[in-house]
Amino acid sequence: MKQFSDKQPDFLREKLIGLGENSIRKNYYPELQKRLAELETFRSLLDKVTDGILMVRLPSSAIVDANESACTILGFSRERLLGANLGELFPTAGAVLQRLRIADEPIGRRQEFSMEFRRGNGSRVPVEGSIDIVSLGENVFAVAILRDVSERKRADAMLQHVSTHDALTGLYNRTFLEFEFQRRRTSMPVPCALIACDIDGLQMINETLGHAAGDQRLAMTGVLLSELLVTGDILSRVGGDEFALVRPGADRRQAEKLCKQLRESVDVYNASNKDIFLSLSIGSAVAETKPLELEALLRDADNQVRREKLLRSQSTRSGIVNTVMTLLEARDFITEGHAERLEVLVSGLADELGFDASRQDAMKLFAKFHDTGKVGISDAILFKPAALDEKEREEMRRHSEIGYRIALSSVDLLHIAEWILRHHEWWDGSGYPIGLAGTDIPMECRILSIADAYDAMTSDRPYRQALSTAEAMTELRNFAGIQFDPELLEPFCRVLRRQNLLPEDLKTK
Repeated sequence: MKQFSDKQPDFLREKLIGLGENSIRKNYYPELQKRLAELETFRSLLDKVTDGILMVRLPSSAIVDANESACTILGFSRERLLGANLGELFPTAGAVLQRLRIADEPIGRRQEFSMEFRRGNGSRVPVEGSIDIVSLGENVFAVAILRDVSERKRADAMLQHVSTHDALTGLYNRTFLEFEFQRRRTSMPVPCALIACDIDGLQMINETLGHAAGDQRLAMTGVLLSELLVTGDILSRVGGDEFALVRPGADRRQAEKLCKQLRESVDVYNASNKDIFLSLSIGSAVAETKPLELEALLRDADNQVRREKLLRSQSTRSGIVNTVMTLLEARDFITEGHAERLEVLVSGLADELGFDASRQDAMKLFAKFHDTGKVGISDAILFKPAALDEKEREEMRRHSEIGYRIALSSVDLLHIAEWILRHHEWWDGSGYPIGLAGTDIPMECRILSIADAYDAMTSDRPYRQALSTAEAMTELRNFAGIQFDPELLEPFCRVLRRQNLLPEDLKTK
Protein backbone atom coordinates (compact mmCIF):
# COMPACT_ATOMS: atom_id res chain seq x y z
CA MET A 1 0.00 0.00 0.00
CA LYS A 2 1.30 3.37 -0.95
CA GLN A 3 2.59 5.43 1.92
CA PHE A 4 1.09 8.90 2.16
CA SER A 5 3.02 11.87 3.31
CA ASP A 6 1.69 15.30 4.24
CA LYS A 7 4.34 16.67 1.94
CA GLN A 8 3.03 14.88 -1.12
CA PRO A 9 1.01 17.23 -3.43
CA ASP A 10 -1.99 14.99 -3.82
CA PHE A 11 -2.39 14.25 -0.15
CA LEU A 12 -4.99 16.90 0.72
CA ARG A 13 -7.01 16.39 -2.45
CA GLU A 14 -7.19 12.68 -1.91
CA LYS A 15 -8.03 13.19 1.72
CA LEU A 16 -10.90 15.52 0.85
CA ILE A 17 -12.18 13.20 -1.86
CA GLY A 18 -12.41 10.52 0.74
CA LEU A 19 -14.65 12.63 2.94
CA GLY A 20 -18.36 12.03 2.75
CA GLU A 21 -21.15 14.60 3.10
CA ASN A 22 -21.69 13.71 6.71
CA SER A 23 -18.05 14.27 7.47
CA ILE A 24 -18.08 17.72 5.80
CA ARG A 25 -21.29 18.75 7.63
CA LYS A 26 -19.80 17.55 10.90
CA ASN A 27 -16.34 19.07 10.58
CA TYR A 28 -16.78 22.25 8.50
CA TYR A 29 -20.37 23.56 8.76
CA PRO A 30 -20.00 24.77 12.38
CA GLU A 31 -16.93 26.78 11.43
CA LEU A 32 -18.66 28.14 8.33
CA GLN A 33 -21.75 29.11 10.33
CA LYS A 34 -19.53 30.84 12.90
CA ARG A 35 -17.87 32.88 10.15
CA LEU A 36 -21.22 33.81 8.66
CA ALA A 37 -22.52 34.91 12.08
CA GLU A 38 -19.43 37.08 12.53
CA LEU A 39 -20.04 38.64 9.13
CA GLU A 40 -23.66 39.39 10.07
CA THR A 41 -22.53 40.95 13.34
CA PHE A 42 -19.98 43.06 11.48
CA ARG A 43 -22.64 44.15 8.97
CA SER A 44 -25.01 45.05 11.82
CA LEU A 45 -22.29 47.13 13.47
CA LEU A 46 -21.53 48.94 10.21
CA ASP A 47 -25.20 49.78 9.81
CA LYS A 48 -25.29 51.26 13.31
CA VAL A 49 -22.36 53.61 12.66
CA THR A 50 -23.62 57.20 12.25
CA ASP A 51 -21.02 57.97 9.58
CA GLY A 52 -21.78 56.76 6.08
CA ILE A 53 -19.42 54.17 4.60
CA LEU A 54 -19.07 53.42 0.89
CA MET A 55 -16.77 50.75 -0.54
CA VAL A 56 -15.81 51.31 -4.18
CA ARG A 57 -13.98 48.77 -6.35
CA LEU A 58 -11.09 50.10 -8.39
CA PRO A 59 -10.41 50.74 -11.17
CA SER A 60 -14.10 50.44 -12.20
CA SER A 61 -15.32 52.90 -9.48
CA ALA A 62 -18.32 50.63 -8.91
CA ILE A 63 -19.90 50.90 -5.48
CA VAL A 64 -19.84 47.41 -3.96
CA ASP A 65 -21.12 48.15 -0.46
CA ALA A 66 -22.88 50.89 1.53
CA ASN A 67 -24.06 50.97 5.12
CA GLU A 68 -27.46 52.32 6.20
CA SER A 69 -26.05 55.71 7.24
CA ALA A 70 -24.62 56.23 3.76
CA CYS A 71 -28.02 55.46 2.26
CA THR A 72 -29.70 57.91 4.66
CA ILE A 73 -27.17 60.70 4.05
CA LEU A 74 -27.21 60.32 0.28
CA GLY A 75 -30.93 59.66 -0.04
CA PHE A 76 -30.58 56.47 -2.09
CA SER A 77 -31.53 52.88 -1.32
CA ARG A 78 -28.74 50.31 -1.02
CA GLU A 79 -30.05 48.57 -4.13
CA ARG A 80 -29.70 51.82 -6.10
CA LEU A 81 -26.16 52.43 -4.83
CA LEU A 82 -24.74 48.95 -5.34
CA GLY A 83 -23.15 48.62 -8.76
CA ALA A 84 -23.49 52.35 -9.54
CA ASN A 85 -20.44 54.29 -10.71
CA LEU A 86 -19.32 56.69 -7.99
CA GLY A 87 -18.21 59.39 -10.42
CA GLU A 88 -21.42 59.26 -12.43
CA LEU A 89 -23.69 59.36 -9.36
CA PHE A 90 -21.61 61.87 -7.40
CA PRO A 91 -19.28 63.78 -9.76
CA THR A 92 -17.53 65.83 -7.05
CA ALA A 93 -16.66 62.72 -5.06
CA GLY A 94 -15.53 61.05 -8.27
CA ALA A 95 -13.15 63.93 -8.92
CA VAL A 96 -11.60 63.51 -5.44
CA LEU A 97 -11.14 59.80 -6.08
CA GLN A 98 -9.57 60.48 -9.48
CA ARG A 99 -6.97 62.79 -7.90
CA LEU A 100 -6.07 60.01 -5.48
CA ARG A 101 -5.77 57.37 -8.20
CA ILE A 102 -3.34 59.36 -10.35
CA ALA A 103 -1.04 60.06 -7.41
CA ASP A 104 2.22 58.12 -7.04
CA GLU A 105 1.66 54.97 -5.01
CA PRO A 106 -2.01 55.68 -4.27
CA ILE A 107 -2.52 52.68 -1.98
CA GLY A 108 -2.55 53.83 1.64
CA ARG A 109 -3.23 57.47 0.72
CA ARG A 110 -6.11 59.49 2.18
CA GLN A 111 -7.89 62.53 0.80
CA GLU A 112 -10.19 64.55 3.07
CA PHE A 113 -13.03 66.57 1.55
CA SER A 114 -15.89 68.95 2.30
CA MET A 115 -18.55 69.19 -0.39
CA GLU A 116 -22.22 69.04 -1.21
CA PHE A 117 -23.79 65.82 -2.49
CA ARG A 118 -26.97 65.83 -4.56
CA ARG A 119 -29.37 63.45 -2.81
CA GLY A 120 -31.80 61.08 -4.45
CA ASN A 121 -34.66 63.61 -4.20
CA GLY A 122 -32.61 66.39 -5.80
CA SER A 123 -31.86 68.27 -2.57
CA ARG A 124 -28.30 68.98 -1.52
CA VAL A 125 -26.60 67.88 1.68
CA PRO A 126 -23.27 69.23 3.02
CA VAL A 127 -20.89 66.36 3.71
CA GLU A 128 -17.41 66.13 5.18
CA GLY A 129 -15.28 63.02 5.19
CA SER A 130 -12.36 61.20 3.60
CA ILE A 131 -11.48 58.66 0.92
CA ASP A 132 -8.79 56.00 1.55
CA ILE A 133 -7.24 53.68 -1.06
CA VAL A 134 -6.74 50.19 0.39
CA SER A 135 -5.77 46.80 -0.99
CA LEU A 136 -7.38 43.52 0.03
CA GLY A 137 -5.35 40.70 -1.46
CA GLU A 138 -5.23 41.26 -5.18
CA ASN A 139 -8.20 43.71 -5.09
CA VAL A 140 -7.96 47.49 -4.64
CA PHE A 141 -10.80 49.48 -3.10
CA ALA A 142 -11.60 53.07 -2.18
CA VAL A 143 -13.30 53.42 1.22
CA ALA A 144 -15.28 56.66 1.59
CA ILE A 145 -16.34 57.89 5.03
CA LEU A 146 -19.23 60.42 4.89
CA ARG A 147 -20.48 62.69 7.64
CA ASP A 148 -23.65 64.81 7.32
CA VAL A 149 -22.75 68.28 8.68
CA SER A 150 -26.11 69.95 8.01
CA GLU A 151 -26.80 70.64 11.70
CA ARG A 152 -23.33 71.99 12.27
CA LYS A 153 -23.61 74.22 9.20
CA ARG A 154 -26.96 75.53 10.47
CA ALA A 155 -25.46 76.15 13.92
CA ASP A 156 -22.47 77.93 12.36
CA ALA A 157 -24.78 80.07 10.25
CA MET A 158 -26.86 80.90 13.33
CA LEU A 159 -23.77 81.86 15.31
CA GLN A 160 -22.56 83.98 12.41
CA HIS A 161 -25.95 85.69 12.23
CA VAL A 162 -26.04 86.29 15.99
CA SER A 163 -22.54 87.76 15.95
CA THR A 164 -23.41 90.28 13.23
CA HIS A 165 -27.12 91.01 13.82
CA ASP A 166 -29.27 92.60 16.50
CA ALA A 167 -31.62 89.97 17.88
CA LEU A 168 -34.59 92.31 18.43
CA THR A 169 -34.73 94.24 15.15
CA GLY A 170 -32.94 91.79 12.84
CA LEU A 171 -30.69 94.62 11.64
CA TYR A 172 -26.92 94.48 11.54
CA ASN A 173 -25.22 95.39 14.82
CA ARG A 174 -22.42 97.86 15.46
CA THR A 175 -19.75 95.16 15.15
CA PHE A 176 -20.84 94.42 11.59
CA LEU A 177 -21.12 98.13 10.74
CA GLU A 178 -17.55 98.74 11.85
CA PHE A 179 -16.25 95.66 10.01
CA GLU A 180 -18.14 96.37 6.78
CA PHE A 181 -17.28 100.06 6.80
CA GLN A 182 -13.62 99.22 7.25
CA ARG A 183 -13.78 96.57 4.51
CA ARG A 184 -15.38 98.99 2.04
CA ARG A 185 -13.57 102.06 3.28
CA THR A 186 -11.45 102.54 0.17
CA SER A 187 -14.05 101.38 -2.35
CA MET A 188 -17.06 103.40 -1.14
CA PRO A 189 -17.70 106.48 -3.29
CA VAL A 190 -17.66 109.97 -1.81
CA PRO A 191 -19.52 111.91 -0.68
CA CYS A 192 -20.79 109.39 1.85
CA ALA A 193 -23.74 110.15 4.16
CA LEU A 194 -24.62 108.71 7.56
CA ILE A 195 -28.14 109.14 8.96
CA ALA A 196 -28.39 108.65 12.74
CA CYS A 197 -31.51 108.52 14.87
CA ASP A 198 -32.58 107.44 18.31
CA ILE A 199 -35.90 106.91 20.00
CA ASP A 200 -37.06 109.75 22.23
CA GLY A 201 -38.15 108.86 25.74
CA LEU A 202 -37.33 105.15 25.46
CA GLN A 203 -36.27 104.91 29.10
CA MET A 204 -39.51 106.51 30.21
CA ILE A 205 -41.50 104.16 27.98
CA ASN A 206 -39.68 101.16 29.48
CA GLU A 207 -40.32 102.39 33.02
CA THR A 208 -43.98 103.29 32.53
CA LEU A 209 -45.37 101.06 29.79
CA GLY A 210 -42.93 98.21 30.23
CA HIS A 211 -39.99 96.87 28.22
CA ALA A 212 -42.29 95.11 25.76
CA ALA A 213 -43.62 98.53 24.71
CA GLY A 214 -40.06 99.80 24.35
CA ASP A 215 -39.09 96.76 22.27
CA GLN A 216 -42.10 97.36 20.05
CA ARG A 217 -40.86 100.85 19.25
CA LEU A 218 -37.32 99.62 18.59
CA ALA A 219 -38.62 97.01 16.17
CA MET A 220 -40.84 99.53 14.38
CA THR A 221 -37.95 101.97 14.02
CA GLY A 222 -36.00 99.20 12.31
CA VAL A 223 -38.92 98.59 9.94
CA LEU A 224 -39.27 102.28 9.02
CA LEU A 225 -35.53 102.60 8.37
CA SER A 226 -35.48 99.40 6.32
CA GLU A 227 -38.09 100.90 3.99
CA LEU A 228 -35.54 103.56 3.00
CA LEU A 229 -32.78 101.12 2.02
CA VAL A 230 -31.28 100.95 -1.47
CA THR A 231 -28.53 98.69 -2.80
CA GLY A 232 -25.19 99.45 -1.17
CA ASP A 233 -26.61 100.90 2.08
CA ILE A 234 -25.56 99.65 5.51
CA LEU A 235 -28.22 99.82 8.24
CA SER A 236 -27.49 98.85 11.82
CA ARG A 237 -28.64 99.28 15.39
CA VAL A 238 -25.55 100.79 16.97
CA GLY A 239 -26.72 101.15 20.56
CA GLY A 240 -29.66 100.75 22.93
CA ASP A 241 -31.94 103.24 21.17
CA GLU A 242 -29.58 104.37 18.40
CA PHE A 243 -29.61 103.48 14.70
CA ALA A 244 -27.31 104.39 11.81
CA LEU A 245 -27.81 104.20 8.05
CA VAL A 246 -24.78 104.63 5.79
CA ARG A 247 -25.44 105.62 2.18
CA PRO A 248 -22.33 105.77 -0.02
CA GLY A 249 -22.46 108.39 -2.76
CA ALA A 250 -25.07 110.59 -1.03
CA ASP A 251 -24.39 114.33 -0.61
CA ARG A 252 -25.82 116.72 1.99
CA ARG A 253 -28.98 117.43 0.00
CA GLN A 254 -29.69 113.72 -0.34
CA ALA A 255 -28.93 113.18 3.36
CA GLU A 256 -31.45 115.87 4.32
CA LYS A 257 -33.99 114.28 2.00
CA LEU A 258 -33.49 110.94 3.73
CA CYS A 259 -34.06 112.56 7.13
CA LYS A 260 -37.24 114.19 5.83
CA GLN A 261 -38.52 110.86 4.45
CA LEU A 262 -37.91 109.19 7.81
CA ARG A 263 -39.80 111.94 9.68
CA GLU A 264 -42.71 111.61 7.27
CA SER A 265 -42.76 107.84 7.77
CA VAL A 266 -42.94 108.36 11.54
CA ASP A 267 -45.83 110.83 11.15
CA VAL A 268 -47.77 108.40 8.95
CA TYR A 269 -47.16 105.61 11.44
CA ASN A 270 -48.29 107.70 14.43
CA ALA A 271 -51.43 108.81 12.60
CA SER A 272 -52.63 105.22 12.35
CA ASN A 273 -51.21 103.93 15.66
CA LYS A 274 -52.49 106.20 18.41
CA ASP A 275 -51.64 103.71 21.14
CA ILE A 276 -47.99 103.21 20.08
CA PHE A 277 -46.59 106.75 19.85
CA LEU A 278 -43.13 106.86 18.25
CA SER A 279 -40.80 109.85 18.33
CA LEU A 280 -37.34 109.93 16.71
CA SER A 281 -34.59 112.51 16.90
CA ILE A 282 -32.74 112.43 13.59
CA GLY A 283 -29.40 113.81 12.40
CA SER A 284 -27.00 113.39 9.50
CA ALA A 285 -23.34 113.80 8.60
CA VAL A 286 -21.56 113.69 5.25
CA ALA A 287 -17.92 112.88 4.46
CA GLU A 288 -16.75 114.74 1.34
CA THR A 289 -13.27 113.25 1.00
CA LYS A 290 -11.35 110.10 1.76
CA PRO A 291 -10.20 108.48 3.94
CA LEU A 292 -13.65 107.79 5.38
CA GLU A 293 -13.80 107.69 9.19
CA LEU A 294 -16.84 106.00 10.71
CA GLU A 295 -16.33 107.43 14.20
CA ALA A 296 -16.20 110.97 12.82
CA LEU A 297 -19.43 110.46 10.89
CA LEU A 298 -21.17 108.95 13.92
CA ARG A 299 -19.98 111.79 16.15
CA ASP A 300 -21.15 114.56 13.81
CA ALA A 301 -24.52 112.94 13.18
CA ASP A 302 -25.02 112.28 16.90
CA ASN A 303 -24.41 115.96 17.67
CA GLN A 304 -27.33 116.84 15.39
CA VAL A 305 -29.46 114.16 17.06
CA ARG A 306 -28.79 115.62 20.50
CA ARG A 307 -29.68 119.15 19.40
CA GLU A 308 -32.95 117.95 17.90
CA LYS A 309 -33.72 115.93 21.03
CA LEU A 310 -33.49 119.05 23.17
CA LEU A 311 -35.98 120.84 20.93
CA ARG A 312 -38.38 117.87 20.86
CA SER A 313 -38.27 116.92 24.55
CA GLN A 314 -41.57 118.51 25.60
CA SER A 315 -43.54 117.33 22.57
CA THR A 316 -42.13 113.84 23.10
CA ARG A 317 -43.28 113.77 26.71
CA SER A 318 -46.72 115.01 25.66
CA GLY A 319 -46.91 112.31 23.01
CA ILE A 320 -46.02 109.60 25.48
CA VAL A 321 -48.59 110.87 27.99
CA ASN A 322 -51.22 110.93 25.25
CA THR A 323 -50.33 107.33 24.48
CA VAL A 324 -50.77 106.48 28.15
CA MET A 325 -54.19 108.10 28.18
CA THR A 326 -55.19 106.12 25.08
CA LEU A 327 -54.05 102.91 26.74
CA LEU A 328 -55.98 103.77 29.89
CA GLU A 329 -59.14 104.19 27.85
CA ALA A 330 -58.48 100.95 25.97
CA ARG A 331 -58.12 99.12 29.27
CA ASP A 332 -61.31 100.70 30.63
CA PHE A 333 -59.62 102.31 33.63
CA ILE A 334 -61.28 105.58 32.62
CA THR A 335 -64.35 104.59 30.63
CA GLU A 336 -65.75 101.77 32.73
CA GLY A 337 -67.38 104.25 35.16
CA HIS A 338 -65.02 103.94 38.12
CA ALA A 339 -63.25 107.22 37.37
CA GLU A 340 -66.52 109.09 36.85
CA ARG A 341 -68.01 107.80 40.12
CA LEU A 342 -64.80 108.63 41.91
CA GLU A 343 -64.80 112.18 40.53
CA VAL A 344 -68.29 112.72 41.96
CA LEU A 345 -67.32 111.32 45.38
CA VAL A 346 -64.00 113.18 45.80
CA SER A 347 -65.33 116.49 44.50
CA GLY A 348 -68.32 116.14 46.85
CA LEU A 349 -66.07 115.48 49.85
CA ALA A 350 -63.71 118.29 48.80
CA ASP A 351 -66.68 120.64 48.66
CA GLU A 352 -67.87 119.39 52.07
CA LEU A 353 -64.44 120.24 53.47
CA GLY A 354 -64.49 123.75 51.99
CA PHE A 355 -62.08 123.32 49.04
CA ASP A 356 -62.24 126.17 46.53
CA ALA A 357 -63.23 125.51 42.88
CA SER A 358 -59.64 125.30 41.65
CA ARG A 359 -58.73 122.72 44.27
CA GLN A 360 -61.87 120.74 43.52
CA ASP A 361 -60.92 120.66 39.82
CA ALA A 362 -57.50 119.32 40.78
CA MET A 363 -59.22 116.63 42.85
CA LYS A 364 -61.34 115.61 39.86
CA LEU A 365 -58.22 115.31 37.70
CA PHE A 366 -56.56 113.29 40.46
CA ALA A 367 -59.56 110.96 40.64
CA LYS A 368 -59.40 110.41 36.90
CA PHE A 369 -55.67 109.76 36.60
CA HIS A 370 -54.58 108.37 39.97
CA ASP A 371 -54.25 104.88 38.47
CA THR A 372 -52.34 106.03 35.39
CA GLY A 373 -49.40 103.83 36.38
CA LYS A 374 -51.46 100.68 35.83
CA VAL A 375 -50.60 100.90 32.11
CA GLY A 376 -47.20 99.53 33.15
CA ILE A 377 -48.66 96.49 34.92
CA SER A 378 -49.29 93.18 33.20
CA ASP A 379 -52.85 92.50 32.05
CA ALA A 380 -52.55 89.04 33.62
CA ILE A 381 -52.31 90.74 37.00
CA LEU A 382 -54.75 93.59 36.35
CA PHE A 383 -57.53 91.33 35.15
CA LYS A 384 -56.82 88.23 37.21
CA PRO A 385 -60.21 86.71 38.18
CA ALA A 386 -59.00 85.89 41.70
CA ALA A 387 -57.14 87.47 44.59
CA LEU A 388 -53.49 88.33 43.89
CA ASP A 389 -50.65 86.41 45.51
CA GLU A 390 -47.83 88.22 47.32
CA LYS A 391 -45.56 88.46 44.28
CA GLU A 392 -48.41 89.83 42.18
CA ARG A 393 -49.30 92.34 44.89
CA GLU A 394 -45.71 93.57 44.90
CA GLU A 395 -45.90 94.08 41.15
CA MET A 396 -49.23 95.88 41.45
CA ARG A 397 -47.76 98.26 44.05
CA ARG A 398 -45.38 99.59 41.40
CA HIS A 399 -48.22 101.42 39.67
CA SER A 400 -48.11 104.44 41.98
CA GLU A 401 -44.42 105.06 41.15
CA ILE A 402 -45.00 104.47 37.44
CA GLY A 403 -47.91 106.92 37.49
CA TYR A 404 -45.75 109.45 39.30
CA ARG A 405 -43.11 109.33 36.53
CA ILE A 406 -45.78 109.70 33.87
CA ALA A 407 -47.33 112.71 35.62
CA LEU A 408 -43.93 114.39 35.95
CA SER A 409 -43.65 114.26 32.16
CA SER A 410 -46.94 116.03 31.56
CA VAL A 411 -47.56 119.75 32.06
CA ASP A 412 -51.25 118.95 32.62
CA LEU A 413 -50.56 116.35 35.34
CA LEU A 414 -47.43 117.76 36.95
CA HIS A 415 -49.31 119.42 39.83
CA ILE A 416 -50.92 116.12 40.89
CA ALA A 417 -47.78 113.96 40.47
CA GLU A 418 -47.00 113.88 44.22
CA TRP A 419 -50.58 112.84 45.01
CA ILE A 420 -50.40 110.00 42.47
CA LEU A 421 -47.24 108.76 44.17
CA ARG A 422 -48.81 108.84 47.66
CA HIS A 423 -52.40 107.74 47.03
CA HIS A 424 -51.85 104.30 48.62
CA GLU A 425 -50.38 105.56 51.92
CA TRP A 426 -52.24 104.42 55.06
CA TRP A 427 -53.11 106.52 58.10
CA ASP A 428 -51.10 104.20 60.39
CA GLY A 429 -47.99 104.31 58.14
CA SER A 430 -48.30 100.78 56.74
CA GLY A 431 -49.07 101.89 53.18
CA TYR A 432 -46.73 102.27 50.20
CA PRO A 433 -44.49 103.34 48.60
CA ILE A 434 -43.05 105.75 51.19
CA GLY A 435 -44.74 104.70 54.41
CA LEU A 436 -46.16 108.11 55.36
CA ALA A 437 -48.55 108.32 58.32
CA GLY A 438 -51.27 110.63 59.67
CA THR A 439 -51.31 114.20 58.51
CA ASP A 440 -48.02 113.72 56.64
CA ILE A 441 -50.22 112.16 53.97
CA PRO A 442 -51.61 114.92 51.71
CA MET A 443 -55.30 115.64 52.41
CA GLU A 444 -56.10 114.98 48.74
CA CYS A 445 -54.71 111.45 49.09
CA ARG A 446 -56.67 110.82 52.29
CA ILE A 447 -59.87 111.91 50.54
CA LEU A 448 -59.22 109.69 47.53
CA SER A 449 -58.36 106.74 49.78
CA ILE A 450 -61.83 106.69 51.36
CA ALA A 451 -63.72 107.36 48.11
CA ASP A 452 -61.69 104.81 46.15
CA ALA A 453 -62.15 102.10 48.78
CA TYR A 454 -65.90 102.76 48.99
CA ASP A 455 -66.38 102.58 45.22
CA ALA A 456 -64.26 99.42 44.98
CA MET A 457 -66.27 97.67 47.69
CA THR A 458 -69.63 98.62 46.21
CA SER A 459 -68.68 97.50 42.68
CA ASP A 460 -68.61 93.95 41.35
CA ARG A 461 -65.22 92.32 40.94
CA PRO A 462 -64.31 89.15 38.99
CA TYR A 463 -63.64 87.35 42.27
CA ARG A 464 -66.54 88.74 44.41
CA GLN A 465 -69.90 90.49 44.30
CA ALA A 466 -70.39 94.10 45.31
CA LEU A 467 -71.01 94.87 49.00
CA SER A 468 -74.06 96.81 50.10
CA THR A 469 -73.67 100.42 51.20
CA ALA A 470 -74.13 99.37 54.85
CA GLU A 471 -71.48 96.66 54.53
CA ALA A 472 -69.06 99.07 52.86
CA MET A 473 -69.54 101.71 55.58
CA THR A 474 -68.91 99.04 58.23
CA GLU A 475 -65.60 98.21 56.56
CA LEU A 476 -64.65 101.89 56.39
CA ARG A 477 -65.35 102.30 60.11
CA ASN A 478 -63.38 99.14 60.91
CA PHE A 479 -60.32 100.58 59.16
CA ALA A 480 -60.67 104.14 60.45
CA GLY A 481 -57.37 105.07 62.11
CA ILE A 482 -55.64 102.23 60.28
CA GLN A 483 -56.10 102.85 56.57
CA PHE A 484 -58.31 105.93 56.63
CA ASP A 485 -58.31 109.33 58.29
CA PRO A 486 -60.98 108.88 61.03
CA GLU A 487 -61.92 112.58 60.82
CA LEU A 488 -63.11 112.16 57.24
CA LEU A 489 -65.71 109.43 57.82
CA GLU A 490 -68.51 111.71 59.04
CA PRO A 491 -68.06 114.26 56.20
CA PHE A 492 -68.00 111.35 53.73
CA CYS A 493 -71.30 110.02 55.14
CA ARG A 494 -72.87 113.44 54.65
CA VAL A 495 -71.72 113.43 51.02
CA LEU A 496 -73.28 110.00 50.46
CA ARG A 497 -76.58 111.16 51.98
CA ARG A 498 -76.58 114.30 49.86
CA GLN A 499 -76.01 112.16 46.76
CA ASN A 500 -78.79 109.78 47.90
CA LEU A 501 -76.30 106.96 48.29
CA LEU A 502 -76.70 106.48 52.04
CA PRO A 503 -79.93 105.87 53.98
CA GLU A 504 -80.77 108.51 56.61
CA ASP A 505 -80.80 106.00 59.42
CA LEU A 506 -77.24 104.78 58.68
CA LYS A 507 -75.11 106.71 61.17
CA THR A 508 -71.39 106.72 61.84
CA LYS A 509 -70.15 105.51 65.16
